[in-house]
Amino acid sequence: TTCRAPCSAFFLRDDAAREPMLVCAAGDVLLEPFWPEGLGIVRGFLGALDAASTVHLWASGGGPPAARETLALANACSAYRKLKMLAAKTRDQVLKPDKDFDLLPDSRYR
Repeated sequence: TTCRAPCSAFFLRDDAAREPMLVCAAGDVLLEPFWPEGLGIVRGFLGALDAASTVHLWASGGGPPAARETLALANACSAYRKLKMLAAKTRDQVLKPDKDFDLLPDSRYR
């Protein structure tokens, strides 16, 4: 069994007896909340959307498994780096208007 942890957020587990398994961290497990800035719930929702986007890319088929894995993990790392930059002072620089949010991280992060 091998585990890879890109950006400390998402793991692919390869087991000789099974298909690869994607495990996504979200919420407080992904990033410790900083309550004085009120970022806990925001990061929790954004992390859940990022995880769902990664799962969608990984499981949607199309192309060889290695290519899907690379695309999904690149998506996860990019979203995680942007989520880590989110603070009360940087909110407007990191996030797009929330009325435009959808599953893809590009709809949420600048």
